Amino acid sequence: MFTLLKNLWRLVNYPRLKRRHRKKQKAGGYEIEIPSGSRGEYVVYSEGDKWLDAPIDISWREGVRLYTQGLKTWQSPVKGQALTQGEYDSVVQRLCEYLSIEGKVNLDHSLLPSYEESLGSMKSIAQSEGWVLDDRQKFVRRSPKDAGEA
Repeated sequence: MFTLLKNLWRLVNYPRLKRRHRKKQKAGGYEIEIPSGSRGEYVVYSEGDKWLDAPIDISWREGVRLYTQGLKTWQSPVKGQALTQGEYDSVVQRLCEYLSIEGKVNLDHSLLPSYEESLGSMKSIAQSEGWVLDDRQKFVRRSPKDAGEA
């Protein structure tokens, strides 16, 4: 019951909390954004000309899971440039503060799957549901005629 009330309070106060965080970010010279149109699977952190994106999971019940392995390198201006320990600590702290308006923030230090591992996983799930990968690297529904031949 307490979690439900806390979530309702957060929902009602979300616009006010977000405005307060935006003001703090502007004063601190950085910006954090969950891109509009996304499904909330990552957050973008930018500071000056540097930026990175970090994978997250948002759940009403579990809060926010921030995958810290996504916070190791900058995407720009030099892709793959490692963050210093000070930059890393600052980015994690700022992200946790901002994401706390979505719920309790849990840091996940596990290794992230590679692009190839993610694609392989998506392929196996899609194929088990009757989808195939075409020559343009897009998933298309297998025709019932083809399904009968398999």
